[in-house]
Amino acid sequence: MKFKLFISVLLMSAIGFSQALDRPPQFVLISFDGSKSHNFWKETFKLSQDVKGQFTYFVSGVYFLQKKDKLNYQPPKRNAGASDIGFAENDLGDIKRRTEAVWHGLSELNPAMEIGSHVNGHFDGSYWTYEEWTKEFTEFHRLVEKVFSFYPTMNTRFANQWESTLHAEIKGFRAPLLAGQVSITGKVLSDFKYTYDASQVLKGKWPYKRTPDLWNIGLSRIGLAGTTRETVAMDYNVLYGQCGGVFNPSNAGECETIDDKLLAYYEKQTYYSYIQAFLKHYYGNRMPLSIGHHFSLWNKGIYWKALQRFVRDVCTLPEVKCVTHGKMAEWLNEQNAVHGYSVFNKMNQGLFDKTGISEIPRERLKVDLSMMKKVSFGEKALVVPDISKLVEKVMLKGDLPNAHVEAPGDVDMEQFRYTPPGVN
Repeated sequence: MKFKLFISVLLMSAIGFSQALDRPPQFVLISFDGSKSHNFWKETFKLSQDVKGQFTYFVSGVYFLQKKDKLNYQPPKRNAGASDIGFAENDLGDIKRRTEAVWHGLSELNPAMEIGSHVNGHFDGSYWTYEEWTKEFTEFHRLVEKVFSFYPTMNTRFANQWESTLHAEIKGFRAPLLAGQVSITGKVLSDFKYTYDASQVLKGKWPYKRTPDLWNIGLSRIGLAGTTRETVAMDYNVLYGQCGGVFNPSNAGECETIDDKLLAYYEKQTYYSYIQAFLKHYYGNRMPLSIGHHFSLWNKGIYWKALQRFVRDVCTLPEVKCVTHGKMAEWLNEQNAVHGYSVFNKMNQGLFDKTGISEIPRERLKVDLSMMKKVSFGEKALVVPDISKLVEKVMLKGDLPNAHVEAPGDVDMEQFRYTPPGVN
C-alpha cells in the first residue's frame, strides 16, 4: 500500500511539473565546417534568408592566410606551414571576399548567422596537450581576428571594426575530426571564454553542461532511413556509410560504384533520415536536432540538395526554431536561470506540456520507406548495398579521412540547387 502511494505521489509530481513547464520549441541547428568556398557562402545565405533561419559556420583560420605566407602558422606536433586543408589562395582578393562574406553574415543578414572556431589545419588533436591546444586557439584568433593587421593593404569598409567584432562574436567550437580530450579542450575553451562545444555526439538527450559556463551542444546521432544502422548527422558520415567506405580512386568524395539511380536513392535516403529524426524529436522530448555539413559536393551534390530540401520543409513549421548554436546556448542559460539545471532532466523525459501540439509536421512530412527497400526503374530493380556493422562503427565516429575536401570557390552552385515542387 505504501509502495502504491509512493508511485502515485511520483506520478502526480511528474504531471504537475509537466503542467508548469512550457513546451520547448523544436530547435534545429544547421552548421557548416571549414567554410572556404565563396559561392557556397552565397548559397547558404540565400537558403537561410528564404526560411528566415540562422546557420552556424565553424571557420578554419588557415583560410585567412595566403599559401605563400603559410610559415606564419605553427601547428602542434607539425612543421611550420603544415595544413591538411591547405590555405587561402595567393591572392588577397580571395581572403577579402571571405571577410566580406563573414561580415555580411554577421552584420547585414537578418536574422544574422554565427561564426565559430574550427581552429586551423584540420589535424587530429586527440593527443595534444593543454599547452598545444592553447597554442592552436591562440593561432586561430590571431589568423582570423588580426587578418587586416597582417595584410594592411587589404582595405574594406569594415577593417577597423573587424578585430573587435570577431573577438566578441566567436564563442563556440567544433573540433576537426570531432577529436580531442574533453577534459583538456573544456579547460581551454573556458580559458578563452567560449560558451559551447559542438564537438561531441548526442543521442536522445538535451545538451548539457561540461563546466559551469560551457554547454555541450553536440551533433545528433540519428538512424539511416530504411536500415537498422545509425550515423552522426553529418554529410560525410552518411556518405561513408552509403559508399561502404569504398571510394572512387580518382574522387574521394564519390562512391567507387555509383550511378544516377543510386544517387537519387541516396539523396532521398539522406533527406528521409533527417526528416525521421526531426519527427522523432518533435513528438518526443524536443531535444535539438543538430546537423553538420561541409562546403562540399560529395556524390555530385546530393547531400547539399537533401539538406536544402530538409531546411525548406521544417524551418517554417509551427514551434520550430532554426537558430545558431549561440542562440541555443542563450536559451539554455535562460532555462537554467528560471528553472534550475534539473529542468533538463525533465526535458530529457519529455515532462512538459504536450496539449495542443501541432499535427502539421506529421501530415506534411510523410516518409515513404517502401522506396528504401526496393526501387524499380523500368525493368531493372535497384539493389542497394547493405551497410556492415564495421562500416556503421566508422559512421558513428568523427575521425574520417577526406572529411574536409571543399568545393571549388567558383563552382556553379545553381546546378546543385534544390527546387521545391511547383517552383520554376
